[in-house]
Amino acid sequence: QDQNEPLGSLAWPESGAHRPCMENATGEQASSAPSTVDLGVFEGPMLLFGGVYSNLQALQAMLEMAKSMGIKPQHIIHTGDVVAYCAQPLASTELLKASGVHCLMGNCEESLGTGQLDCGCGFPEDSACQR
Repeated sequence: QDQNEPLGSLAWPESGAHRPCMENATGEQASSAPSTVDLGVFEGPMLLFGGVYSNLQALQAMLEMAKSMGIKPQHIIHTGDVVAYCAQPLASTELLKASGVHCLMGNCEESLGTGQLDCGCGFPEDSACQR
């Protein structure tokens, strides 16, 4: 996207990494079908981050930092992978959902939602990810 063009809407590809997750703008469960959500024009600072990986303390720190910098939740986009690896997947998911930030589905959420046995990252079988 042109850096001078305002970030207004995001399109998710037909397959792969990023689709809306948790709930849509009306509070209903989001479908797994590709979609576009118009986020409007962002006036002021915004934050784009992802890869919480069940690290509740890191998510708390990121949201606190955004708040201290005056970044509104509706100006924050989480790019996915809320769960995996660390110790607090449920608490991390609940905090992100309650925070009001925009959330995209990462490969971890997609794998869980479709019943896959792994995240599809292609890590070797003897890696820490596969244990």
